Amino acid sequence: MYTENTIIRDLRVLQEHFIPSRIIHRDGQLQAIRDDLQPLLEKGRARNIFLHGNPGTGKTSMARYVVEELRKHVTVHHSYVNCWKYPSKFRILFSILEDFGETLSIHRKGIPTDELLDILRKKAKGTYGVIILDESDKIEEESVIYDLLETEKICLIFIANSATAFYNLDPRIRSRLSTMDDIEFQPYSTSELADILKDRAEWALVPGVVLNGQLEAIAAAAGGDARAAIDILRIAAEEAEKKDMEKLSDAAIEKALPKFRAQQETDKLQVLNDHQKLLLEIIKKQGKTNPDNLYVEFSKRTKDSGLREINERTIRKNLERLAFYKLIAAEGEGRWRTYSAA
Repeated sequence: MYTENTIIRDLRVLQEHFIPSRIIHRDGQLQAIRDDLQPLLEKGRARNIFLHGNPGTGKTSMARYVVEELRKHVTVHHSYVNCWKYPSKFRILFSILEDFGETLSIHRKGIPTDELLDILRKKAKGTYGVIILDESDKIEEESVIYDLLETEKICLIFIANSATAFYNLDPRIRSRLSTMDDIEFQPYSTSELADILKDRAEWALVPGVVLNGQLEAIAAAAGGDARAAIDILRIAAEEAEKKDMEKLSDAAIEKALPKFRAQQETDKLQVLNDHQKLLLEIIKKQGKTNPDNLYVEFSKRTKDSGLREINERTIRKNLERLAFYKLIAAEGEGRWRTYSAA
């Protein structure tokens, strides 16, 4: 027999890609992005935007929220691309065109990347477009940034963790990016996170099943990361639901914390591409290693396994990502730099 949920009313509200109905504690950033996109309401070209800050500071939610808000007032093509998942020029352009509704014309084998760009430029001539490039510092072929910047009627919203994400790009691209609006997202305070959780809980959970003090405890455990806080609340709510509880217990929240950390580790490994998995495997096998030894072994293993070869710059970016996820430890600088398994 099916029974009515006692804890969860709408699980979607606690899931990763949910776009909230309002944005809390980001008034300055919200208004800045609205101002940048305002010209689209008068059929003008919007300003390109760069959102940066630590994970879980609301960058992606904000970008998607504002684009959805914009679409209520004007017709625009829109696309969201996670460049960590799709780092190549081909996959980025393919994803954009799919979002723009070009599935019939691009779903044929062997279509060249340049042809995808031509299709996009023809599509953009008719209607303005807004493209969100999340994890944009993971783009493998920087020429796609230049090509998109050169495409008429396209506004780009770049998202990255580091403010210096584009410092090593070709000077021509950096010059084009110099006019974009640079918007920083600071980590949330514990009280701000608690407010965000209260808002999500109001829509996601049955009224009265969670106490404000419990939400504050989750916020404190999340360390300024809204995504982490919402995930912990979701895991705790699912745990309480399984146990047929009428209210969220402190024990369910305590049990959610190690589950969340374990899920984080699993998620990190799942999003690694083949090159990153190979780098991690080599580092685990070699122990503490330097870049020269690592590059030699990586090049050999790449050829042996039939993987596409990548340049040293891309290898370094992949290593930075592994270090960012705390899957490896990086110490020292330049020729003295070493890598080891975390």
